[in-house]
Amino acid sequence: MRSWDLDGEAVRAMCAEAPAFGLAIAVWVGLVVTDRLHASRIVLMDLYAPHGSGGLT
Repeated sequence: MRSWDLDGEAVRAMCAEAPAFGLAIAVWVGLVVTDRLHASRIVLMDLYAPHGSGGLT
């Protein structure tokens, strides 16, 4: 897993100046959040789902 440290004000300014860059950042962050939420769901299903409750979607 990687960690990124960004200057939030600078990134927001760049996004305001270049909408295509802002869209790329939004998509990238969205993909990271989606991936992490999916991984968390799998862990929680493994912990709390009844045995033999079926596969994950």
